[in-house]
Amino acid sequence: VNVCDVVVIDTPPKVDSDLRPALRVAHLVVVPISVGHMDLWATEGVMDLADRENKPVLLVLNRTRSGTRLGAEVMEAARKLGAPLADAAVAQRVGYAEAMGHGRGAMETRGPAEVAERLKPR
Repeated sequence: VNVCDVVVIDTPPKVDSDLRPALRVAHLVVVPISVGHMDLWATEGVMDLADRENKPVLLVLNRTRSGTRLGAEVMEAARKLGAPLADAAVAQRVGYAEAMGHGRGAMETRGPAEVAERLKPR
């Protein structure tokens, strides 16, 4: 028997039947929000489904760029959605896309220290 402290289930970024089974077994629903209004609007549907399943939600800003007006607008709107917003955000970095293009994770190509620096507090 394998025992794990954390299991991450990555579902498609849409509200549909694929999401429901994952929500049923989740202890926490982590919802990444790319810095754009469309992702922000889609977040409400996921939060509604999580609420129906009685699951807590944590919002995480994703693909952020510091100092942009859009980023500030989305962060402010995310705070008003009624779920906690993570203290850390994932910055927009070419390294993530490069690593994925080679079938690897960022830590495999950039190293843990450099990746950890990118997960910065807001």
